[in-house]
Amino acid sequence: SWEKNLEIKEKEVAEVKNLVLLPKDLNFNILAKGIKNFWFSPDGKKIILFEEDKSSSLPPLSPSESSPTKPKEEESWALKLYDLEKNIKSHLIGEADVYSKGADLMNLEFSEDSKEIYLEVGLKEQKKIFTLKLDKLPPQLVEKEVSPSSKNILASQKQNQDVYYLDNSGYLFKNELRLNEAPFSVQSETKYTLGVFQDFLFLTEGENLYSFSPDSKSLEKFFEKIDGLKISPDNRKLAFFSSSEIWILFLKDGETKKAGEKLFLVRLSEKIGDVFWLNSGYLIFNSGDNLKIVEIDGRDRIQTWDTANLPSPKIYFNGSNRKLYILSRE
Repeated sequence: SWEKNLEIKEKEVAEVKNLVLLPKDLNFNILAKGIKNFWFSPDGKKIILFEEDKSSSLPPLSPSESSPTKPKEEESWALKLYDLEKNIKSHLIGEADVYSKGADLMNLEFSEDSKEIYLEVGLKEQKKIFTLKLDKLPPQLVEKEVSPSSKNILASQKQNQDVYYLDNSGYLFKNELRLNEAPFSVQSETKYTLGVFQDFLFLTEGENLYSFSPDSKSLEKFFEKIDGLKISPDNRKLAFFSSSEIWILFLKDGETKKAGEKLFLVRLSEKIGDVFWLNSGYLIFNSGDNLKIVEIDGRDRIQTWDTANLPSPKIYFNGSNRKLYILSRE
């Protein structure tokens, strides 16, 4: 059900756009079993599946070689590629293909064109980055070399033809133009990421989110304990969230909000896992074991709906095929 009290003014139209009525019961089909983690490609056509590889085993490690993140009784892993267009799952690479004595997969990222994935792996006491070329048969694994110039760049983001980056001196650049007058105080061993959304530029430093002010030509704190930023399909709104709160930043003037205004949506006691735009008027997210949907219409009260309950879900909403994917123990 949906209801809202709207203010009616003389000679003005009060309207509700893009209203979505949600089914009470959601039906889920099992896509694959035994999956430990998954990553979607930017084009929404591929899924990388992280599985235990029962077909191969690694040689036992000595106590000095054992990884703190892996038991001594080695469980080998493998990456599989699930093609959503062909509905086919194929083997990509196994742990022994990276290193015969075992490797810990620490992070995985797709290239912007979805043709490559970058693997950050731990080999004994060292960390290496590999590129796996998905458009080659068989897929080619090569170690990625870090250029001397890239070592000075802490974070970068490409937006259309412009490249934004933060160097290790604390200066923020748009192409070769320096944006901030005074250097930003950068911290060692801290992860930095840049996000460019319409006329807004954000820097994430660990759990702190900063926005760039063209007036002061400096980075100003915007939000603490940030977990993610997600832009809406119409590119007019930005969802930003922590483990307990979800907010909206309006990037363009709208019917009820001006560009730069913020809207608080929800605060929850159970941890928020991830947030996705269902469309430009609704967000879908998981809080604890509950799958929830919240509207962003701030008139009257903001409505939230519980749609499903699944153990420890990891969710992904694929805007390409309008399907929700959930990894759960059940």
